[in-house]
Order: sequence, then C-alpha cells, then structure tokens
Amino acid sequence: MRGHPELIRMRMAGLKPRGLWVCYGIDHSRSWEAWSKAGDTLPYPEIEIQPIENINQLDLRFAVGLTVHISSSEPLPKLKKIHSAFVDAKAKSVFLAHNKYLIMPSGEILE
Repeated sequence: MRGHPELIRMRMAGLKPRGLWVCYGIDHSRSWEAWSKAGDTLPYPEIEIQPIENINQLDLRFAVGLTVHISSSEPLPKLKKIHSAFVDAKAKSVFLAHNKYLIMPSGEILE
C-alpha cells in the first residue's frame, strides 16, 4: 500500500479529506505519491493498493467516515472483497468502478 502514511498523518492532525481515491492495482501515474505534495489536492488523497497485498490484512482505519472511490480491473469476486473491506473499515460510502461493473455503497452491482 502506498500513499497512506500522509493520509494517516492528516487524519491524526484532525483533518478529514473530502474523499479518498484508491487505485487497487498498479497506479502508473503515481498519483499516490503526488497528492500530498500539491497543496490544492490535499482534500483529495490517493492511495495505491497492489493486488499482491492481502486486502483482509490491511489496516484501513484511515478510511473511517470517508467517501471512498476505488478503481480496479480485478475480477468480480475480488472486487466484492475490496468493496467489503472498506465498508468493514467504516467508510462513509464506498464506490468501486471497473470497466464492466460499478459497485454502489449498498453493495448493488451495476453492469
């Protein structure tokens, strides 16, 4: 997981970003690295979670109370696990976008 230390520091300082963007896969644009360096993007943190990481073992407490937007190209069973992990972490709302699916905060899958 990359980009989360800055988000944790932000949350520990009492700040709550407007939303959280998560790339579940390789983020070739490296947005997870850039968001904390540009003052105008601080309300919109971005993190990368690589598919080799076990989603069930990650500490996602930084997502508590946030609207989380996830993009991924993983298969549907994995997408459901990713979505559930953020819901279980007490995110306010979780949206997951895939090129074939959209998983809504309710867990409903749109094709």
